[in-house]
Amino acid sequence: MWVLGEKVIAPFDKLSVQERQLIKWRYVDGKKSSEISQKINEHPNTVREHLSKIRDKIEDIILSDNLEDLIRDLKLSKE
Repeated sequence: MWVLGEKVIAPFDKLSVQERQLIKWRYVDGKKSSEISQKINEHPNTVREHLSKIRDKIEDIILSDNLEDLIRDLKLSKE
């Protein structure tokens, strides 16, 4: 499972297990911040703040590691 670090690819390989779990709950499982907040005993605003920081971190990784081509390729493969 990629959340635990198995079969994880860039840029997610540079995230912690906790960061990947939050991303999975929000974007893969489609959970709302309020639902995630109940799982981790945090306020929904705190969850949104965590997710925002994780998105920024992913963007920084993409730019610093020149992974823009990977993102473009992923977008093309979905079309």
